[in-house]
Amino acid sequence: GVMSLYEDREGHLWVGTFGGGLARIERETGQLTRYPHGADSNSLSSPRASAIAEDLRGNLWIGTIGGGLNLLDRRTGQFYHYRRNDRDPSSLSDDIIYAVHVDADGTVWVGTAGGGLDRVIGGSDEPAKVRFESDARLANMPSKVVYGIESDRQGGLWLSTDNGLVRLDPSSRSSHLLRE
Repeated sequence: GVMSLYEDREGHLWVGTFGGGLARIERETGQLTRYPHGADSNSLSSPRASAIAEDLRGNLWIGTIGGGLNLLDRRTGQFYHYRRNDRDPSSLSDDIIYAVHVDADGTVWVGTAGGGLDRVIGGSDEPAKVRFESDARLANMPSKVVYGIESDRQGGLWLSTDNGLVRLDPSSRSSHLLRE
């Protein structure tokens, strides 16, 4: 099944699937390009691509179920894999990713299944230096499960979680839970 869809700035449609990894459809020709999954740098880290977002440099950040976060350098075609490492507090907080979002400032945000919200430190211009800041240092988050992320005009982030809707103010590092 299809888990995620994303239209990039060139008009290509990216499709994340539950077992077939990542594919790109060129709108003009309908040509389908599949990206393999595996452990090497030419592959997506998992066959389950759950979230896709494009950063300001035109590179793609792809969340997976069980394979962590991937960065696809569109110029070289190389994938960079980011995984949770219990011995490294600046690593990804969980390898199950539900959401990836790029805000107006170009910051990449990652919603996980058990680690809450992560902010990407660094960017696709220097993939080897990418680190993560978990929500434990961002705000007093009421949930460790983040299903979706959207920005508002004031620079805040709206998070859909298993505990309700949360508005996070990244500048003040405060969060507010909204419930019915």
